[in-house]
Amino acid sequence: MSANSTTSAKPVSAPAAKPVGAPIQVRYIQLLVVGNPKKPGSASATRFGLYVHGMSTSAYQEAVTKAGQPKRLAAADLLWDVRHGFISLHATSAQVGAAPKAKAS
Repeated sequence: MSANSTTSAKPVSAPAAKPVGAPIQVRYIQLLVVGNPKKPGSASATRFGLYVHGMSTSAYQEAVTKAGQPKRLAAADLLWDVRHGFISLHATSAQVGAAPKAKAS
């Protein structure tokens, strides 16, 4: 390369974002907390109450829409709840561990 030549870097494109409400890959939900960690009476607490240990993410999305709330909130809940350690998601139902149990007092 000569001293007079210039190089131009090719722009790197970001991966295409999925549209809000796009279907997510089916996973199985493992509850990691005992009880409902959401603010009592809130819409998110109502949706959290729809989780069933071992249910599929698609079943959760269906339960949310049957409860009269938008499907996009179900996808947002799943991401939020995983990031905050309330649930974990697994590729198969066989990978879902036992449900958490309340501590004896």
